[in-house]
Amino acid sequence: MIRLALIAFSLTPILWANEVVLYDLDYRSSELPPNTPLPVERGPYPGRPTCSELPFGNATIVADPSEPTEKVILMEAEPSGSVSYSQLKFVLFEGGAYIFNNHRIEARFQLSDPSGFTGTDDIRLFTDGGVFASLDFNADGSVAAHVQVENPSTFGQSVITETHSLGTFDPNESVHLILETRDEEKSATLTLNGEVFTFDNLTTKNLAIRNGKLSPGPLWVRFSLNDSNQDSPLILRSFKISGSYFAGPQFVSAETPQPTLEKMIVRVPVSVDPSKTWLPEYSFNSTNWIPFGAPMSGESLNNKHAEFGATVADSIFVRFTEVID
Repeated sequence: MIRLALIAFSLTPILWANEVVLYDLDYRSSELPPNTPLPVERGPYPGRPTCSELPFGNATIVADPSEPTEKVILMEAEPSGSVSYSQLKFVLFEGGAYIFNNHRIEARFQLSDPSGFTGTDDIRLFTDGGVFASLDFNADGSVAAHVQVENPSTFGQSVITETHSLGTFDPNESVHLILETRDEEKSATLTLNGEVFTFDNLTTKNLAIRNGKLSPGPLWVRFSLNDSNQDSPLILRSFKISGSYFAGPQFVSAETPQPTLEKMIVRVPVSVDPSKTWLPEYSFNSTNWIPFGAPMSGESLNNKHAEFGATVADSIFVRFTEVID
């Protein structure tokens, strides 16, 4: 049995949350001089114009071969063990104020020299956590999506990766992809050059814990070029990651310093009866309530702040309901 305890804070009510652009790499109109290394930094987001890390290879801002007045990111592979990679990494758990259940990844790219794209070479988009695993563009022209599904067995349920063939792509042509993942709905939609693929009945690979509850993620996104002979760099015209369907505020200690990797943070102190157990819920309209953590003792909640990103919505309501055995 659960009964309402209190509403913690509110602003002007709205129905739903904004889509928040977390990363936006688009240098087409940049004033940076050609051959400038791609800025790589863990600056605050949302709206970060750089990737978090460049684990492998090189990435340089150059003039677009097909549109010389515009600039693009040129990804060039370097040897790493038995393979040669160039990889951009985007961390999505930089803090806890901008965590979402839905994500939208949009990219435009093209091989600079398709004749060198051979053998085991590939272009891959990874999402570590959530309902989606990876999307592969292979040297033979085939495209494959790897999604997370349940694997019931006599030893209990586990999560396995299921592969779907999506036909072919032309390595000589530009690719425009949009990947939309919906962890709460257990589904994903992929659009490749206008062709739509839908994946349902998925499951999440949970890689993090937030507010005492498993959080599906993804924790990070990686975009990679595997170019074994280092002779087919990749032209990346744009790459954007957005979040929607807010996962709710995060509880932080009152002594926790303000985050350096997230900006526009709002913190509101929590005050509940310490002798009882509470379920945290949030809403954008004070009518539709969504749990955003496991039931928590009042003692552990007091001396905490509810923290959220100010750009998520124009208003957020939070309440705690008493959990009664």
